[in-house]
Amino acid sequence: IQHELTRSGIVGSVRGARGGMKLAVDPAKVTLLEIIETVQGPLGASGFSEEDGRPLNQMWAGMTAIMRSYFASVTLKDVVIDGMVPESDISFGLVPAKR
Repeated sequence: IQHELTRSGIVGSVRGARGGMKLAVDPAKVTLLEIIETVQGPLGASGFSEEDGRPLNQMWAGMTAIMRSYFASVTLKDVVIDGMVPESDISFGLVPAKR
């Protein structure tokens, strides 16, 4: 995971005794979709297309679009800094995390 995130420029590595990993982008400008796809590749059910006339394929293609849209709307800042978490209903809004 670190290799993919470093190669994409999302995190940077610092060498030496006090080295480690650090965020290399503005957390308000990187979305969860970018992070997910950097680590695991394109998000969604593979092999399904809306152009395919079969209802199940259209359903999976629609779900993929919803997931991509949702993760593209949430930034790293929303989750890590602001402590926002997804609501449990279908509206996909963000609410403060319970602490």
